[in-house]
Amino acid sequence: MSDAPPPSRDHAPRHLDAAVAAADPVELVRAALAGPDLRSAVDRAARILVVGGGKAGTAMAAGVETALADRLDRVSGALNVPEGAVRSTRAVRLHAGRPDGVNHPTAAGVAGVRDMLDLVKGVGRATSASVCCPAAVPPCCRRRSRAWPWRTSSASPPCCTPAAPPSTR
Repeated sequence: MSDAPPPSRDHAPRHLDAAVAAADPVELVRAALAGPDLRSAVDRAARILVVGGGKAGTAMAAGVETALADRLDRVSGALNVPEGAVRSTRAVRLHAGRPDGVNHPTAAGVAGVRDMLDLVKGVGRATSASVCCPAAVPPCCRRRSRAWPWRTSSASPPCCTPAAPPSTR
């Protein structure tokens, strides 16, 4: 048994602030894209495609645009986000996929996913592109990687694998 006093209510706000800061989507995405695996793939990519969706999509798009600010001419993307989360971005288009507070499929969400599919159509081994899936991580990625969502491997589907030009494969 410990003689230490129980944490006081005074500590709770500091702990909450630290937890929120540790989960900042902008910083997490920026740091992930600066990591050696993704950085080398991004450096080689002729195109960088960003697709996904969810409540954190707006912040994650900001993280992508911050991390890749020196190469935004090669970045394009589409993210489904709640209506109230749509903001002006430079390279990644935010699509109002559902009303705020609603977590069921909508026609707008389906239209946004169709836009994403059109964007990534043809991406594969013969295409020089890196495709990242922020926010809504596909189940295929969750099964293959504990380092959500940015870990890459040859076993990952194209949505999670930076595809190098054919000459480097």
